[in-house]
Amino acid sequence: ADGALAAARVVASRLRGSVAQVARCSAAKVMLQDVLVRLPPHEVSFVAEELADGALRHATHPKTHSVVLMLIERYAREAATARFVDSLATESLTDLCTHKFGNSVASAILSCGVPRLQRHIITCLASQAQRFARH
Repeated sequence: ADGALAAARVVASRLRGSVAQVARCSAAKVMLQDVLVRLPPHEVSFVAEELADGALRHATHPKTHSVVLMLIERYAREAATARFVDSLATESLTDLCTHKFGNSVASAILSCGVPRLQRHIITCLASQAQRFARH
């Protein structure tokens, strides 16, 4: 177990600065997801920080949305992930909620159990209830 943890730390150090690019590559994002599973929150906050620029783009991308889902499901209570979700809220929650992949991210935000993050989605849904009833 210690060897796997050490290896994950080495991989994490090499991923810094290229998270968005790695998350878009099917083969490489497996390493990124492994890092998210193995390392404690304070060692993976850089992932959310790097994806925050263009958060909506990453949350709705066919490949990167799975990394976003993992961040929200595993680290919703962490400051870096909360900032990521906040940046989604400043872009367009309507686009997030109606998008094929973004919808699963919105659902993860609702199910993660952090009231402040849930309010962002609930407010958006309530403001356009008829429209979202069709999605």
